Amino acid sequence: MAKQILPHTAIPTWSGFIYQGRIGLYYVLKQLNLKPEDEINELLFQIDSIEDFTIMKSNPNGNPIPISMHQVKAVKSNAYSTYKDDFKQLEEKWTAIGINEVEAFFHLATKNEKTKAQIETLHPNLKIYVYENNAESCSLTEIDVKIKEQIVLVLQKYNIAGYNNPITVQLLSEILEKIVSDKVIYIHSLNHAGEAIRQAAFDNPIPL
Repeated sequence: MAKQILPHTAIPTWSGFIYQGRIGLYYVLKQLNLKPEDEINELLFQIDSIEDFTIMKSNPNGNPIPISMHQVKAVKSNAYSTYKDDFKQLEEKWTAIGINEVEAFFHLATKNEKTKAQIETLHPNLKIYVYENNAESCSLTEIDVKIKEQIVLVLQKYNIAGYNNPITVQLLSEILEKIVSDKVIYIHSLNHAGEAIRQAAFDNPIPL
């Protein structure tokens, strides 16, 4: 029997976007844990506009101001050359914003052959994001655990019952991820209704 020629699959691309959203959700939860409530109330989570995701600060006098911009790569390669152009692109976007206080983070799903220090020496306008235990990457299989850990910490911070109930934590994780995916679909629907997709993505962040 002849070997079957399998059709093309977009699974890596599809998975990459899901991973991107989950990394964004993890980072948002980290901010909820690290920042005081009055500061949190000023922040917005912008999806796939300025960067893969961006944390913005409300500005009563105009468009929100970027605080941190994040590029996410769910690539299995550990070769520096695989990411070199993406590192440069993030630096170029950071330069174009023209606000020195904005942090530009690069999130890796696979630990790179070069260390964080080596990459940041070559690309001084970006930072390799560091996770718990000084990990310089977060695999596709680890991100769900990290999200749940942050949910537990948020519940504990605000003295909300359920932090020690795995079912509650799982349910909250699913609800939060649905909020992100629903926003993406909403932005897409605005485009179907005639709004320019770039404008719709920029104008529709999620309040933290």
